[in-house]
Amino acid sequence: MSSSGIDIGKEQLDHPLRLSIQLHLGETDCFVLFIRDQVVLNQDHSPFLSLEQAEPLMQQASRLFIGHTKETPSANVYTCRLPESTQLPDDMKTSNLRSLILLEHQSLPKLLGRARQLLDWHENHRFCGRCGGKTEQVPQEYSFKCSDCSLYFYPRISPCVIVLIKRGDHCLLAKGAHRSANFYSTLAGFMEPGETPEQAVKREVWEETGIKVKNVRYFGSQSWPFPSQLMLGYIADYRDGDITINPDEIEDAQWFHFDELPTHPPITSIAGRLIEEGVREYQRSQD
Repeated sequence: MSSSGIDIGKEQLDHPLRLSIQLHLGETDCFVLFIRDQVVLNQDHSPFLSLEQAEPLMQQASRLFIGHTKETPSANVYTCRLPESTQLPDDMKTSNLRSLILLEHQSLPKLLGRARQLLDWHENHRFCGRCGGKTEQVPQEYSFKCSDCSLYFYPRISPCVIVLIKRGDHCLLAKGAHRSANFYSTLAGFMEPGETPEQAVKREVWEETGIKVKNVRYFGSQSWPFPSQLMLGYIADYRDGDITINPDEIEDAQWFHFDELPTHPPITSIAGRLIEEGVREYQRSQD
């Protein structure tokens, strides 16, 4: 529950059709504030700040409208990135965005992810990448337009594939090369130009582990704002090959029995849901 009295956890956010800042802010409006990639939390440990809480911190910083709730009373939701030098009141703190997104399934990941991605887009496209001209925000849509050469810039979305590989009652999980914790997950990677997702799955798995797969089938998707990915989830079956890891990408990869899985992502992430589906399929096969 936010301090503005609106239950963000149950609302559905309307998709915003404009980015312009509403001039007449209401008492129930909510604000999601960032310092770098840390989210500001109020005294209730909520990322949804009231106008009274947010306004002294935002000062002249740019604000983006990202949606509005359908609750009664309805509320507009805005986001803003504060200067790193911002001093928070004693009753506020910051929290890691990734941790907050992994807390639940519903609206929180969608809203916080959208806020982060739009802020990055807004800050990274102030000038044209083709001619260097200054860009201007286009009303009624998410786009910037170069004032000199008229090139348009839209929020970046990078498609990635993520896959659970099954071999009988085992699945292939890997530990990232830069992770310090003993944490294993499904394999994932960015799609390359000209590829289909299924081709990307086969290429990524082979490049990272030397394994070849077959029967690649779509499972589901998840928006993942680190920085701006659309994760396309797949399940595939082992075809042949021995594990030969690419040390630039992963530190370790092993076949794990579905009854003896290592520490892995929660089901609030698509990686966790893929693993959960693998466990369910294994359990059904045992009945």
